[in-house]
Amino acid sequence: MPPPPSATYQRLRESIVKRMVGKVLTFNGITRCEKGSYALVGGEELSDAERDQLLALCRHRTPISGSMKYRVLTRAKGCCECCGAQEHQRALEVDRIIP
Repeated sequence: MPPPPSATYQRLRESIVKRMVGKVLTFNGITRCEKGSYALVGGEELSDAERDQLLALCRHRTPISGSMKYRVLTRAKGCCECCGAQEHQRALEVDRIIP
């Protein structure tokens, strides 16, 4: 069994993961970044009920099937779409960002 990751590694990973969602959503035109904060494009036009419904959808996460993970990793050519790491360098994860 490999040793547990160092505290430095864990902090770095957390900072990358926190930025990743915003970068992917901004790249796909769903959010915009202003002064380090992300905002939903067109979010100000949503009613309170629509905003609540969208938040509920974001909070409800379903498991990703093995076949879907395979298709995503194949499409990404075995590389992390955030940092460019390849699958032979580290374990890659598939997140639930669906633009």
